[in-house]
Amino acid sequence: MPTAQNPYQTSSGHSLLYYVNQQIFFSEYAFTNAYNASYIHYDFNLETLKEAKVSDDINYSAAPPELLEKLKPLALNITSNLNSPFENS
Repeated sequence: MPTAQNPYQTSSGHSLLYYVNQQIFFSEYAFTNAYNASYIHYDFNLETLKEAKVSDDINYSAAPPELLEKLKPLALNITSNLNSPFENS
């Protein structure tokens, strides 16, 4: 079942499974009626984001660890003219 990003509640006539990493709901049954989904819309001040610190925690990396050594020089080259961690991410 498609929803907007950051869903937190749904209402439908079926039992649903929620896959957190993919942020999707799944039902074994076809939807024949309308459903409702509620989600959180985050709104951040751009200046606050530009001043924010970035975590170097490997768990937040989208790339597998074995590729990071090859990707780091490329990423540094691409972001070399950017000024803040927010702009670099």
